[in-house]
Amino acid sequence: MGFLEITGGLFKGRKIKTVDDSRTRYTPSLVRKAIFDVFDVEGTTFADVFAGSGIVGFEALSRGAKSVTMVDISKRAVKAILQNAGALGVKERIRVMQIDFRKALKALSHDLPDFMFLDPPFNGGYVEEILNFVQLTPPFRVALILEASKHESKRVPRPPSAEIRRYGDIWLWIFHR
Repeated sequence: MGFLEITGGLFKGRKIKTVDDSRTRYTPSLVRKAIFDVFDVEGTTFADVFAGSGIVGFEALSRGAKSVTMVDISKRAVKAILQNAGALGVKERIRVMQIDFRKALKALSHDLPDFMFLDPPFNGGYVEEILNFVQLTPPFRVALILEASKHESKRVPRPPSAEIRRYGDIWLWIFHR
């Protein structure tokens, strides 16, 4: 198990534990910083889907989000999220959903977060499925950010409403309301 460092805000420099699972991939600090340089999340609600350790959700809290919903199907991920929330003293500001992302997206569509970040496993075929869902039932109020590999992003048709930002082999698909 390793550590990740929060890149900005109230908890800048604080370390959080990673998930004890070699299959978990983390959003690089450069990309996390870029997301929060673009989006002002102060006073908003935020959802971190495929949350892993919760690093993106904790970045949102660090930068002033009032609450974060973190979704991951993995028991190990949920354990890491809860430990990290305790260490940061933010348990009362998070909600954790240990369910499949499809069920979470449907559930969240009844109580839309302002911002939603999704970071599915790369090259798992999730990007097209998520894009289809987002176009039919946008599960957010302000913006949705979908992190995907360059390889998978190139294979998927780009919806006209999507803005794409590239960070090396990572592409962010951004949708605004």
